[in-house]
Amino acid sequence: MAPRTSRALQCLVACWAISLWQALVWCAEKTLWQLAAGGQSSLAPLGISFCAHPFQSGCVCRDNLHNRKSSAVRRQCNAPGLSRRQGMLGATTALLPEQPYVQKEALLSIKRGAVAVLPNWAPASLASALYEDACSMLSHKLLVKGGEGTYTTERRRDFEGTRMLSSGMLWNDARVGNPECRREFDKRLCETRLELAHGLQRKTLAGDEAGKHQTLYYTAFRPGSSIGRHLDEHHEELKSRAGWTRPWRRSITWLFYLNKDWDLETDGGALRVYQRQAKLAEDGSGIGEDSGFLQVGWRRDPSGTERPVFMDFRREAYRCALYYLEGGKRQYTTPDFRVPSSLPALELRRFISDDNEASRFRGLSEPRPVMLEQLQQTAAYAEPPETEEFSVDITPSAGTLVLFDSVITPHRVREVKSGRDRLTISGWFNEDLPAYE
Repeated sequence: MAPRTSRALQCLVACWAISLWQALVWCAEKTLWQLAAGGQSSLAPLGISFCAHPFQSGCVCRDNLHNRKSSAVRRQCNAPGLSRRQGMLGATTALLPEQPYVQKEALLSIKRGAVAVLPNWAPASLASALYEDACSMLSHKLLVKGGEGTYTTERRRDFEGTRMLSSGMLWNDARVGNPECRREFDKRLCETRLELAHGLQRKTLAGDEAGKHQTLYYTAFRPGSSIGRHLDEHHEELKSRAGWTRPWRRSITWLFYLNKDWDLETDGGALRVYQRQAKLAEDGSGIGEDSGFLQVGWRRDPSGTERPVFMDFRREAYRCALYYLEGGKRQYTTPDFRVPSSLPALELRRFISDDNEASRFRGLSEPRPVMLEQLQQTAAYAEPPETEEFSVDITPSAGTLVLFDSVITPHRVREVKSGRDRLTISGWFNEDLPAYE
């Protein structure tokens, strides 16, 4: 009996040891997952916060060792009744640096649909290191030719010449180039995203799900390259089969320039941004989005001011309708309609039955040339006067970060004239899409 009892006791001890080991492994995996996903961990007492990044397991934000509010903020993040995302947005105030990267004037520009230009966003040493890193990847043929764009109004191919892009996996590969400078860039970019989430009140920009809220890549415009006028994001209902295929959308477009001593006269390659000439109506709403409904156009009031026009996609029987806000109330300008799947660059004016109301509507981006010729033959088409817009040319100077709303800001890249490659790091900050009900 004694040997059997001894063997049973040994088996019991072995099972207990295995269970303890599995519990320790599970705790370790959970801690690593929290670090990667932007959650708080056992490192929180040290004053170090983590946020998500699609091409890294976790990018470390600015050290908050001297921030007295950090403990209270972390308790707020974990408070009952708050989701992790809501907690993160509440915590962004404490995570912001004393001298923010994005000033109030830049935030106001983005809110108005204009472009925000931040010179010296990064030190010259970092911009130079990133330039050398991009040149090394380009010389080793690690950048691939970019695909063609859509929604352009140019009567030529969207991309003339060659535009080279890096992949996300390449950016994150520590075996390639200079990963240290890329990590430093990631930190600054992550903090900028949190500042925008707080300053623009776009809560899900501060989301903690890796791989969704931030995208970036190297871009090389070879001599002769250019991009026609386009928008970076569109209403999901206007994307044909590509609509509603991912749970997020592009919210803020950003570009960081790497070339020193760039001259627009000799080198070309200006970023041309188109902005509205008219003032916004004071009793309207913010631009770009209203309660999850994206903006699709502008409405010119008799007074000359403009209001954003949104498309409601939650009408009965999966239909849509256009509306604008006046005095905080929705004023619908169309009956419910279905969006034809065969027209990705749809001219929505055709759904406005009242001719006077239709003449006040302007789409965010004009349709493709073939469609434009067809629409000009319809009674509802009105040629937009040139005075409705003005353009701003931005020099791609090293260390400069450019920000603008992805939904409402048309832009293009003018032809690169000289024999130099125009090098940038570009991408988007992304928001969660509302549920399709």
